[in-house]
Amino acid sequence: MDDHGMNSSGPQGTAMHASGDGSRLLDLLGQLEVRWGRMMELIGRLRDENAFLQEQLSDREEKSGLLESRYQEANQRAEGLLREREETEQRMGALLERIRQFENIQ
Repeated sequence: MDDHGMNSSGPQGTAMHASGDGSRLLDLLGQLEVRWGRMMELIGRLRDENAFLQEQLSDREEKSGLLESRYQEANQRAEGLLREREETEQRMGALLERIRQFENIQ
């Protein structure tokens, strides 16, 4: 055989080499079919895994959106409560000042 896997011997023994080459070709084709089958199984598993992961990602993005919405609502409520507390402190301070003034008058 030469560097390219071809039979370089002349016409002598051509029939014998042809049947040997045919057998070798069938073996190679068989190996290729096995590899092809494994590859197709792998591709199928990877597609299934990809679909599963895409579904998980979608679910998590949805949950993330809900959490972001709840976070914003909680922040708004907290800001409102802080404003209310500040207003209450101011009103209580004003009432205490009025009480002190009333006590000083008497």
